[in-house]
Order: sequence, then structure tokens, then C-alpha cells
Amino acid sequence: MKLQKLFIGLIMFVVSHSFYAQTLVYGLGSTETKAEVTFNDGHTEEGVVSGFIQRRYMYVDVEYPFKTLERELNLDDKVFTFETSFEGKRKIKSSEVRIVEEIYEDGYSLFKRLTIKTVNSKGKIIDLKKQVWLPYLIEDRVNILGFSVFGDNGTYLGTYIYLNREGEDFAINPIDFNRLNLFNIGKTDDKMKIALKETFADCEATLSYIDEMFAKKGKKRNKRVTLAKEDLDSIKKRKLKGKEKAYEIGKLYEKFMIDFYRNIVDHYNEHCPE
Repeated sequence: MKLQKLFIGLIMFVVSHSFYAQTLVYGLGSTETKAEVTFNDGHTEEGVVSGFIQRRYMYVDVEYPFKTLERELNLDDKVFTFETSFEGKRKIKSSEVRIVEEIYEDGYSLFKRLTIKTVNSKGKIIDLKKQVWLPYLIEDRVNILGFSVFGDNGTYLGTYIYLNREGEDFAINPIDFNRLNLFNIGKTDDKMKIALKETFADCEATLSYIDEMFAKKGKKRNKRVTLAKEDLDSIKKRKLKGKEKAYEIGKLYEKFMIDFYRNIVDHYNEHCPE
């Protein structure tokens, strides 16, 4: 099985978004949440953020096709409200802030504002010259950031991943769904490989590992697919139905996608430690 098959849901959504309408549900941002904000000068303030990348629904309409997924998800939010006990409410420009940490009773969500790079049709790393807020999935020497998109019936449409080396102010998007169409979909694996090799360029062992993962009969990739199938079978045994079943299957594929990148980061840490 080629890894690109796991992208089909979101790819087909992006490719066909100008032909039909659909509502998507996701879990980014908040209307009002306790948070710690880290400003560009390094100082932090605790308070309550509101209106921060707040939209949770996206409606795709034939008459109003969107420009980019990041724009529709409001990840390029330019301003939000921040309230502290000593200054009250005030508007803050995103350009003044580096990190927003939303704090909940059972954990936190970390967002970092980064410039985005991707791989173009010629196999070159290019700067998209746009800054967006990205939620952390895994914090490490190479951070894994991103989010998943689900249909309003719970159907998984894909996981959008970005890689950011700690200390750098940009993230590489291995697969830019905004640029995919029916004519270049076959280049998905090639673009991923280029982006990964750029990210882990300082580790020869990990570069070889990446080559192995993308080999036609790479054992590592086949093993991951087998594990995903086993987990799918376990969900079937739970006799879930409808939206709940679709969502649980989606979370499984989300984990598969994140683990694909996590395995490379783990290999990098093991073979090329600091």
C-alpha cells in the first residue's frame, strides 16, 4: 500500500471543493480560554484569550471556493483579544506574539506562529511567504505540528502535517494540499521525501532510513499499514455505529499519520543526538 492512499479523503476534498458544498468540523482555537502568551521579546503574560483562530466550521460552496485551507481555518488570524488582571482587555496583533498556550483543566494546546515552506511541482523547497498559527502535535528537536479534518458525519478527510526544527522560524509542509490536483497527485511521495530529507539533512543515518521507508517494498512502511489494519479490526469488534464509528476510525488514521513522522524523529534522535 502506498502512503499516499491515506491522503485520498483530503485530497479529493481539496480537488473537488469547487463542485459541491460540505461542512467540516475540527477543533482549533477557542471563544474564550485561559492562556499564557509569549511575546516576541520573550516576556510572557497570563490571562484569557478570545477570538483566537476561533472558527470551528468551514462551509465549502460552489460559488465561493476558498483560497487555502489555512485561510478557511483562520490559522492566519491577524488579531485576537487578550485580557489580563492588570491591563484588562486589549487587542493584540499576531505579529507581536510568538507562542500561545491555551490552558485547560486536563491539559493544554500549544500554538506557534511560523512561516510556511513547501515543495513545488519542480521538487524545490519554496517559501510561501505567509505566516500561520500551527498547533503542536509533538514537541521535540523536530516539532510535529498540524491538525486533522473531519466531515460533519465524522468521516476522516486527512491530517495536515508541518515539520519545524527547534529554533527555526519556519515549518515545512511535506504535502501542500492547496497545490494538489488530479494531475500531480502521483508526485505525493516524491514531495514528502524531498521535504523530509531537507528537514533531516544533517543526519546521514536518518536520510538512509527515509530512503528505506519510501522504497517500493520498504518493510517499515508495510509494518505500519499492518498495525493500522489490526486496530481497525479492534474498532469493528466494539460494534460502534454511525458518526462515532467513523470518528474513531478517523482518529486511528490520524495516529497512523502522526506516527509515520514520529518514527523518523525518533530515529533522528537515536542516531544523531545533540
